[in-house]
Amino acid sequence: MRGNHFQAIKESELTNHLSKNLKQLRLSKNPPLSQERLANNLGTTREAISRFEQGNRIPTVCTLL
Repeated sequence: MRGNHFQAIKESELTNHLSKNLKQLRLSKNPPLSQERLANNLGTTREAISRFEQGNRIPTVCTLL
């Protein structure tokens, strides 16, 4: 049980960090990428990008590559 508690903390920290970085990187482009454009580039949906940025979902490694 104790190991699962620490794993959950690390996962939530990772999700928070990833969601902030993804949005920051998207908006740092010149011109900034829309969620729709990024989704098309990654082969996913705008809704998925929104969930990634809100921390409600974690993208797979394949999606990010």
